[in-house]
Amino acid sequence: MDDRNQGNHQSRNTYLHEIELQESPITREHSNYMSMQETRISPNTTGEDRDFAISPQDAEPAKPPMVWERPDYSDLEVCAVIPPTWDNDKMPVVLESDEKMESRNGVGGTPLSPYLTDPVPAYSAQSHRTSAQSQAPLAKGDYSDWEHQATTTAKGDRRILGFAMSKKRLSVVGVGILAFILILLATVLGITLTMNIVSRQRDKSSSSLGDNILLDNSGLAAVNWTDSSGTERSAVFYQDASNSVMVSLRDSVSNEWTQSNVTAAIMNNTGASRLDVLPGTPLAAVTNRYQVSLYYLTTANSVAEIWASDIVGEVWFAGALQTSLSPLTAMNGSHLSAYWQICNNCSNSLYMLFQDGGGDLQMANLTNGAWSFASLNSSSSVNGTGLAVRPFTEDNGVGTFGTDPGALRMYSFDDAGLLEFKDGSSTNFTWEVDSASTAFIDTLEVDTNPELAAISYGQHGLTNMLVNYLAPGGSINSYVYNGSAWTSGQPNLTGGPTNFSAIATAQNMLVYGSFNGSIYEYEVDNTNPLKWTEKSTVFAS
Repeated sequence: MDDRNQGNHQSRNTYLHEIELQESPITREHSNYMSMQETRISPNTTGEDRDFAISPQDAEPAKPPMVWERPDYSDLEVCAVIPPTWDNDKMPVVLESDEKMESRNGVGGTPLSPYLTDPVPAYSAQSHRTSAQSQAPLAKGDYSDWEHQATTTAKGDRRILGFAMSKKRLSVVGVGILAFILILLATVLGITLTMNIVSRQRDKSSSSLGDNILLDNSGLAAVNWTDSSGTERSAVFYQDASNSVMVSLRDSVSNEWTQSNVTAAIMNNTGASRLDVLPGTPLAAVTNRYQVSLYYLTTANSVAEIWASDIVGEVWFAGALQTSLSPLTAMNGSHLSAYWQICNNCSNSLYMLFQDGGGDLQMANLTNGAWSFASLNSSSSVNGTGLAVRPFTEDNGVGTFGTDPGALRMYSFDDAGLLEFKDGSSTNFTWEVDSASTAFIDTLEVDTNPELAAISYGQHGLTNMLVNYLAPGGSINSYVYNGSAWTSGQPNLTGGPTNFSAIATAQNMLVYGSFNGSIYEYEVDNTNPLKWTEKSTVFAS
């Protein structure tokens, strides 16, 4: 080294020593950092300078710069040089890739570095794996679990649909597939068994308790309605020779009659061992278009009720009439009649008529889900009188309530003949006997059990009435109210028998009669209510 260089060297050392004595610890630390940077950015420093340069290995390592967590950082974003501030003297400054892996506990990627040649990301993405294989943050250069599985297949692995799977995963998938197949088979078998059970129950309801023979003294009841789908439906109830209650059903789609055993259906649905029904019981049926209710007498002459929420599906239940009221006991030979009044200006109540042991007419009333009953004060009614109750439109459809059928008419016999009871706005909605009713029934023949069946009809509301009564020899006599006066006569029946053992009517101008083991349906001409034409055979033994 020549004298000039040696002098410069001594001067430099003296200057640095003086500066070091004057500067604060923070200034000294900054000086060390600047010297380190000077060395790094001057690779062509002469040998003499290198002897006095501060090497990276000897330098006090700098603290990493402040970083903020933000997903999806790019290594292309580089922060400005930030002076180191760490105090950990043992933190290594990593240069080689193997050393980087060791310093990060085997996690590859780019560690934080104080050097511009090994840049620090501007934002760190703290995304973590959640698999059991690793809990370390993902860093640039690492494979994700998915990427690794998609690009490599370890020894012993298998590919399923293009995806690599270990033997363990393959077995888990296999077990899952097997479980799915077993569940699917169980579901199919369950549905099949259920359908078979329902089919057997339906067969039992339809045939096992019925012998397809009409009971000789079977009563009849009929009802019609239009369901929520717009399908028109009809139901005719009767008893077969085994004393089972049966129903024949028809809809406007198939237009064919099918039979269902009501006794068997309610036994299946409720678990009852039997249904107590009086042989030859009178029958009465009603509907509110959503359910159908049937009324009959037991062997003790108690009035009983059953109802169907789905008559086509044979879903029948025991009614609440028997438990809501003290036993309603009818007299021997009592008839039944019922109607469910549905209108805009009424209570939408269900009315059911019977004759008690003293001969008085009793009316049970179901309103807002609660049953009650009261006497109609008709002690003059003949024992075993026929009964009929039907909706009616007052004031010829031009009164306060228009064509709404908010009134009711009820018919029975007394010693003089046919009686009419009124309930509506004209009677302040109380039952009253029409004083003029005897004017048209003074020649009516009355026997011990005259059966009645009525239909209300009209072009402008239900302003007309057809009342039919079954004479002792089986012939039918009819009485017609045309809105202003009553007339009487025998209907002209075409296409079927003219004498019957029982009759029933529905509000769609249809009359049903049983004769010689079969049930026939007749359609009434509403322009001439004494003209009846056979429409179908409902049931044939």
